Amino acid sequence: MKTGSSVLTALLLTHYLNSLNKYSRNSRTIVLLSQAIVAMVYVQVLLPVPGIIAYLLILAVTYGITLLFIRDTQLQNCE
Repeated sequence: MKTGSSVLTALLLTHYLNSLNKYSRNSRTIVLLSQAIVAMVYVQVLLPVPGIIAYLLILAVTYGITLLFIRDTQLQNCE
C-alpha cells in the first residue's frame, strides 16, 4: 500500500469522526488518532488475501468520506 493513501485515509477518517462530535478535539488528539489508524492499516495490509480486501475497503471509505465532505460543503453553501 502506498504511504500517501493510508495517510489520506487516516486524516479523512479522523476529521470525519471529529465533525460528528458536538465538540472539537484538539490537534494532538487528531494526530494521535491518525497515526493509530495508519498503523492499523499497515498491519491489515500485511496479510495476503484479507489485506487486498482491506485495501479495497479502505479505498471505498476514502472516496465515501470525500463525497460526504463535498455534499456537506454544498449544503452549507446553499443555506
